Order: sequence, then C-alpha cells, then structure tokens
Amino acid sequence: MPSNEAVLQGYLIQRKAATPAQLPLHKKNPLAYSYCLARNCFREFIWFTLSFGSYGISTWITVLFEDVGIGNVYASAFIFALANLPGNIVSILYVEQIGRRRLLYYGMLLAGVSTIGFAVGTSVPALVVICATLFNAFSVAGWNALDCMSVENFPTEIRTSAMGVLAASGRIGAISAQFVNGSLEENVPVLLFVTSGCMIMGGIGAKYTPVDTSGAALVDHID
Repeated sequence: MPSNEAVLQGYLIQRKAATPAQLPLHKKNPLAYSYCLARNCFREFIWFTLSFGSYGISTWITVLFEDVGIGNVYASAFIFALANLPGNIVSILYVEQIGRRRLLYYGMLLAGVSTIGFAVGTSVPALVVICATLFNAFSVAGWNALDCMSVENFPTEIRTSAMGVLAASGRIGAISAQFVNGSLEENVPVLLFVTSGCMIMGGIGAKYTPVDTSGAALVDHID
C-alpha cells in the first residue's frame, strides 16, 4: 500500500501536468482567444437587433394596439402571445433540415416584413393583429435558431463566458428599444419602421454569419 508521501507526490505530479490545460484561453492561446472574440462581436450584433425588435414590440404591444384603435386590446394581445406555439413548432421541425443560419435569416427577415405590414395597415385592425402575430411567430423561430448557433459556436472552455456576453448584448438591445419606442409612441408607423429596419439588418447579418453549426460536433478546446 503506497505511503501518504507517495500519494501526495503523485497528486502534485498530476496537478502540474494538468496546469497548462487549465490556463485561461487568452493566456494559453492568444490567437484562438482573438478569433473567438471577433466571432462573438458578430453574434452580439444579431443578439442586439433581435432583442431590440422582439422585446421592443412584445413589451409595447398592448400600447400599440390601443394607439391604432383596436377595440379588445387584451384579446388581441392573447392572440399575439399564442404565436409562440407555431413559431416553436416550426423551429422543432426545420432547424435541422434547413439549418440554424437559414432559419435565423428567414425568421428575422420575415419578422421585419411583417412589421412593415403592421406599419402600413394601422387603419385595418384585422391586418394589424395578423401582422403582429406573424411577427411574433417569426421572431420566436429566429430566437430558437440563434440560441442553437450561439451555444454551439464556441468551445466548452469559453462557452459560458461567450453566452454571458451575448445575453448582455441582448439586454442592451431590449433596454434601448424601450427608450426608442417610448419616444416614438405617438408616431406608431415610424416606430414600426425602425423596428423593421433593425430586424432586417440583423437578418442580413445572420445570412452572412461565417459559421453554421448545423450537423457539426461541439468542440471542447481550440488548439
């Protein structure tokens, strides 16, 4: 049976051997760290725009419905919320078939187009509710694709840190939307055009995302 001293020496040898792998990525491999940081900056833009659009509309939807003269605001808001269901179903069925990048691109682009329909049809209550509902469904599909891409795009050793930065970017976008929507609330079409432009820009950014993780194995380290 090995002595306590031998066990201690063996433990110290194992710990010393494991030390290089435990170094932070920016110290262990500066080039890989810079690569991941640049990739994260690209994702931050998409998180910002999608959060700006989706959270901006969803938190102001009852006010917008009131501003355009819809009678039963809360029933319309309930229909708007129900759009989460088809958005999630579409994501489940097609995220693997068409890929994360394409689903994100189509989701954000169609959400932007739906917002334009909302903006130009403010005098037709039924059209407003339909376009708002479509916007919510497409936004949900985009969020599901973006979540998959974001988690799968970074190695395990920095994945949680990268997701924290992305989530913070999304919060900044959502907070910014509250100030913008508050200042434009008296001019609903302009508010909606701003939201639409933001979603479309994010969708274009998603289309040119350099890496689509569909069908790819997750990595633990970047050498």
